[in-house]
Amino acid sequence: MLWLVFFALGVVVAWQLVVAGSAKKLECPACDLYIVGALPKTGDSVVCSNCREFALYDGKKLVKPAPEHVATSPVYCAELPIEGLRWPASCCACSEPATRPVRIQLRYEQDASLGSDMATRFATLGMFKLVDQHTISLDVPHCAQHGDGAALVMPYEKEQPNFGIAFRSYPYFKEFVQLNRSTPRKATMFGGQREVV
Repeated sequence: MLWLVFFALGVVVAWQLVVAGSAKKLECPACDLYIVGALPKTGDSVVCSNCREFALYDGKKLVKPAPEHVATSPVYCAELPIEGLRWPASCCACSEPATRPVRIQLRYEQDASLGSDMATRFATLGMFKLVDQHTISLDVPHCAQHGDGAALVMPYEKEQPNFGIAFRSYPYFKEFVQLNRSTPRKATMFGGQREVV
């Protein structure tokens, strides 16, 4: 029986070594400090926790985004202000004037209240767990040619109330952050399902 404990411990240690070996130590191009433990894929955006600037991973190192960079998907994320939201005048996917709002939505699941969940578990002999489904939506300025310039993002910690909003356009993202005094943040969300509509 003792050999089983040592075997399990050995597997855990080996797994930690594999994960630690695959994590990268990347230098932030804006402040020259290292970002340790990042696991980006080529083309991913990474936000520096020190200077809060975004960089793109080119497969070998982090590079500053070009001033007019537009990504193929929304990668530049900022915290969504709780009130007093202000939009730049241009389309969030290009520099053309915005001509219409496009509704973006995020559907997510959250644990139900304790009483409701316990009643469900009792009635189903513990086979089912109750969850609540929520949808948030927001109208985001776009031009006539684009409809995919932004996406809503879950808070990356369960205790944080702030959702994020990610943009394809780097200049639009910078202007949004400045107008709303918003904080750039990583787009990673906590567990659960995310469905963009």
